[in-house]
Amino acid sequence: MKPLPIILTFALIICLSGCKSAATKSLIREAEQGNAAAQFELGVLYENGRGVITNRGAAEKWYRKAAEQGHAEAQYNLGAMSYRNTYYFEAAKWYRLAAEQGNATAQNEIGHLYFNGLGVPKDHAEAVKWFGMAAEKGNALAQRNLGFIYKGGFGGVPRDDAEAVKWYRMAAEQGHTEAKNILKEYGKFEENLKKAMQGDAQAQYNLGYMYDYGDGIVKQSHDEAMKWYLKAAGQGEARALHNLGFNYNYGRGMPQNIIEALKWYRLAADQGHREAKNQFELLSHFEETRQKAEKNDAQAQYELGRIYEEGEGVNKDASEARKWYGLAAGQGYTEASVALLGMKYEEMLEKLRVSNEQLVRDLRAENERQAWELRAANEQQARELRAENDRLAQELRAETERLEQERRARSSNNKSRQH
Repeated sequence: MKPLPIILTFALIICLSGCKSAATKSLIREAEQGNAAAQFELGVLYENGRGVITNRGAAEKWYRKAAEQGHAEAQYNLGAMSYRNTYYFEAAKWYRLAAEQGNATAQNEIGHLYFNGLGVPKDHAEAVKWFGMAAEKGNALAQRNLGFIYKGGFGGVPRDDAEAVKWYRMAAEQGHTEAKNILKEYGKFEENLKKAMQGDAQAQYNLGYMYDYGDGIVKQSHDEAMKWYLKAAGQGEARALHNLGFNYNYGRGMPQNIIEALKWYRLAADQGHREAKNQFELLSHFEETRQKAEKNDAQAQYELGRIYEEGEGVNKDASEARKWYGLAAGQGYTEASVALLGMKYEEMLEKLRVSNEQLVRDLRAENERQAWELRAANEQQARELRAENDRLAQELRAETERLEQERRARSSNNKSRQH
């Protein structure tokens, strides 16, 4: 079999990728005549390269024509194209128009823009409104988003675990993986609560930890944490004993109390808890050093300054470190004088770092502001250019039609003369 001539081969390749079928040609004719549904379908073909060469510009053109006639799906797709190009103002415009027509996907997306302040002012209550509309229509992403907001209690929207579970469950029933995983976490909390109420020490510790650190399923509450830790500690739960010591040691949710911390650390260490044993030793050294320093022992004053500077078994405290270094240095303790100079140098570097970071943030904010303004101006210019192109195209079509009518008239006159 002879190979095809090169020109024919190129022609075949072009045809395979771009030749329009009769159906596509018919769709183009309908779109050009102003049929919004045809304009939308043609936009889909151009965006996805179905029966035509992929052309994002042409897709946007036909989506826009359909969108301007109120076609909700075209409005959504135009919003999605704008969002992917980070034209958030334009995206918000088209998403809103589609959302107001009841398009659930667009309602979820405009909610997303309000939640993050993209192209619109950040407004969590407004986000909840749009997510709610989409969620009621069965949109799984919106259901997950509502669950997320009620679980976290964002921006004036009160935390509501019952509402969170309700929406996560609805999303999970539609196969949303994240919603399924979060429901499992809620299930673990309920299981621990049930066991803890029955006196299970491990479950009581688990609840205490959840409340202590606010793992996302429950709101952080040191009071609730202490309640459950104490219940578990009363049954000899070593981890609960350690965490009680830790919270008293570092003043988490309560005033710092070294004596109480040492008491709980010792009880946990007696149960074989290694970290509690280490913390007990560090805190014992701190307490012994503090007592000597208060009796004007220069070496102890220097050591106490070092402990505070490094946060060794206690919270870091630069003010306390400088105080004790200063007292030791006042007694001629050379290492304390050197330590004070080192702290001043580190503080100077920190101030410089903070100043530089602020400068970078200011520059970034200014660049973002200018970028937003430029993007908005470009979007406006693009709209004006599209409008001008559409006007010129309409004039060209009208002129073409006029010339064609004149040609037909001349042809008809010529035929009449021949007869």
